[in-house]
Amino acid sequence: MADDARAANGAYAVTAADISEVGSCKLESWISTATNTDFSMFANPSCVVDIGRPVEFSVLGNRSRSDGEWSTTFQPKAKTNLVPTGIGKFGFAMYAGGSFERAHRR
Repeated sequence: MADDARAANGAYAVTAADISEVGSCKLESWISTATNTDFSMFANPSCVVDIGRPVEFSVLGNRSRSDGEWSTTFQPKAKTNLVPTGIGKFGFAMYAGGSFERAHRR
């Protein structure tokens, strides 16, 4: 038996192929902390709109402190479902996104 669990390279995010109904919005958020006072706060608001086809727009925001250094990152994303998902069926989606880090001054 291991004494404790250890993780490497931070959290891993997974996205599903499905999107919600047009007109629906949601907010996902979570916090990760460590005994050395490092932490990360995440918020990911998203809404689905019809622009000729349903597209989910979201922006993941991350405010974190690591080894006493602060950072803020924003990751906008647009996702559309190409092959619908279902119980026992594989789905397929396409998404485009980016990542922007806010510069911090001391």
